[in-house]
Amino acid sequence: MKKKQQRKQRQFEVCAGRKAVMELLLHCPGAVGTLYLAENSQVSSDLRDVIDNSGVPVQNLSFDEIEGMAEGARHQGVLAALLPRHGVSLEDFLRSAPEDRRLVLVLDQISDPHNVGAILRCAEAAGVSGVIVSKNNSAPISATVRKVSCGASEILPIIKVANIARCLEELKKSAYWIAGTALGEGSRSLYEDSLPMPLAIVLGSEERGIRELTKRHCDLLLQVPMRGKMQSLNVAQSAAVILFELLRQDLSGGAGI
Repeated sequence: MKKKQQRKQRQFEVCAGRKAVMELLLHCPGAVGTLYLAENSQVSSDLRDVIDNSGVPVQNLSFDEIEGMAEGARHQGVLAALLPRHGVSLEDFLRSAPEDRRLVLVLDQISDPHNVGAILRCAEAAGVSGVIVSKNNSAPISATVRKVSCGASEILPIIKVANIARCLEELKKSAYWIAGTALGEGSRSLYEDSLPMPLAIVLGSEERGIRELTKRHCDLLLQVPMRGKMQSLNVAQSAAVILFELLRQDLSGGAGI
């Protein structure tokens, strides 16, 4: 009964686990309202230093209380209550995107929160300036996404749009090239030559890939060449390969992220 009451009372998203909370406090402490530590929990000296330097209020609770607040997440006695995240409009993002970092990701109905979190973490590490997600049939920016992203969900501008096709048209009006990820005829190798900038990379759902309507709005289609018997990658793996190839091109004087 106690845990059920705690679940009803909780009005905030959480980030659970020592590693995820440490990354969040290091890179985006302003996203955390309160940090909860289980009484008698073992906290490393590194994490303790990060907590002390973050300025975030800390409360000690019983392990059972934190267990109820975590709602099934693996917390290791460490839980961060996250402040509400305010979305960014596409118009505001396009107006404020840095001229030297005009690379965006467009997630077309990706529904697995672990994939979304992993993509956000990779995108932030690779220098992406923003991530656009469809409002429908997509994983929300939940506690799972925020944990897997290790703070990237709080750092990156995330733009939610109702219509991906219309969003791509708006990107084109702002001089973005649109590159979809797809296998088959008409799709070129990621490594064929340097990609044009500014650029929007469109990633499709885990099961179907990018939708046909979305594909028709792309200027080019990309695929990751493979030599093994396996001819497909997880969408988060594909994102990592593509984004760090773009970073490699940038560092070698090709495309500019």
